[in-house]
Amino acid sequence: MKTIIVICTLLGAIAVAQAEDFYTANESLLNAGRLEQVKKNALAELRAHRDSLEASYFMAMVTLRQTSQADSSKVNADNGYVDKFAALYRQSVQNPGQIYFS
Repeated sequence: MKTIIVICTLLGAIAVAQAEDFYTANESLLNAGRLEQVKKNALAELRAHRDSLEASYFMAMVTLRQTSQADSSKVNADNGYVDKFAALYRQSVQNPGQIYFS
């Protein structure tokens, strides 16, 4: 029984560490202006977990940054990622524990 508890605790710690690594790595890339790498990482995470709050957040941030950098005449941003993040965020606030965190 103690072994099972230890294994579950370790798995939980690994999941938290991976989430921090995904967020931290992509936040650093975002701050460095490497939007294409952030987009690539977030899309890979969304393919694995389509309801990932963090991946949706980063896709929304990439969309917003690309939109803000474009000429107003050339803006053709996919606001679907922004809308998806907003919906997932609202759902995570209303129903904690039901949203996947990377």
